[in-house]
Amino acid sequence: MKNRGKPFLFMLLLVFLLAACGDPAAEVPPTPEPMPSPTAEPISTPAPAPTEVVTSIPTAEPTPDPGPQIYTFAEFGAPVNGTGRFPLDESSSAQIAALVAPSSENLAGWTSVEVSGWLPLVELTLADGSAVSLDRREDKIFLHREGQTYDCTELVDFDQLCRTLEAARLAAVRADLPQLTRLSIDVWEFPSFNREISLDAGSSQFIWDTLSPDNWEVPDMYTEHDLARGWNDFVDLYCGDRLIARVTDGEIMCLDQVYTVIFYQIGGEKDQIAYIFAPEEAYKTLWNWAQGQ
Repeated sequence: MKNRGKPFLFMLLLVFLLAACGDPAAEVPPTPEPMPSPTAEPISTPAPAPTEVVTSIPTAEPTPDPGPQIYTFAEFGAPVNGTGRFPLDESSSAQIAALVAPSSENLAGWTSVEVSGWLPLVELTLADGSAVSLDRREDKIFLHREGQTYDCTELVDFDQLCRTLEAARLAAVRADLPQLTRLSIDVWEFPSFNREISLDAGSSQFIWDTLSPDNWEVPDMYTEHDLARGWNDFVDLYCGDRLIARVTDGEIMCLDQVYTVIFYQIGGEKDQIAYIFAPEEAYKTLWNWAQGQ
């Protein structure tokens, strides 16, 4: 009886072994990941096409036409005497026109007054040859045109007008400065100081550098009146036959300061005289240089 169970156990064990081993062909092995070839190019996702940005080009605004030049000459002094006028360029004319615009429309709204003893401090020449003149009397500003005088106290900034005229005249002189051809000194009391020197381009430039145009000033209208007095001596500068400038020095009344004073004739014109203040040492340097020639 003990030996009957062994065959049964043996068969049972065999069944279990066969089930555990199974059919190797029935199993599906996992698919391995593909390995890239060492010589293959990497596959990249193409970048999206750039979006085209269309920028509209603004149309340039047309430059406004400044119109014809209103003023061609100006003069100011205490009072004006017809010798110190100077030319105005388009820029200076436009600046002055912004301060004084005596059009027919403007004059129609101004108050006409009677003023005796008309002695203007400013005179402006218009392109048609007519003139506008202005005077300041205490706290009143008057303008005269075509036989009529107007009270323009509230309409014209007279101080700003004078500053604009000073700058315009200085600009007119600096824009001139021709090549000098001759220097002349004539001191009748001391003939030994007299000189007549021909100038070339180099000596002309030396003289202008000595007079230092970048450091020039112009006197105000009241100081100009004090400059019309006698002077001891001059160094006269010529361009061809045209007298360009007379140079001297001295203490200016009421200013308590010594200047090199230049009586400059713009364009060599006798009726376009500008008074210029240069540094004090300029005249002495120029005088000594001339004595050494």
